[in-house]
Amino acid sequence: MYFFIAILCTFTLQNTTTKDFDPDKDLIKKETYRELMDTLNHLKPFYRLVIILRGFNELSIQDTASILGWKESRVKTAYHRGLRQLEYHYRKAGKTLEKTIPF
Repeated sequence: MYFFIAILCTFTLQNTTTKDFDPDKDLIKKETYRELMDTLNHLKPFYRLVIILRGFNELSIQDTASILGWKESRVKTAYHRGLRQLEYHYRKAGKTLEKTIPF
């Protein structure tokens, strides 16, 4: 669990800048991030973790497999299945995934 929280904190810090700060864009970004996290919480934990490692932290398949102790094929499969589940939950909530997800 601590590993998961550290990953989220890293993503938040990486995407926070002070130059060219626009309060409106920042609010939209925070709302989008909150919606994304709410949707990620509907996924199975291993899908959620792979999406965060591959999508947000932009780790390679090899690095993700090494961290999780999985085979590369399992990482690929879990990532794509997780994205499909994420899209399903987004559409179920009446949202579109393409405008929200940065990856």
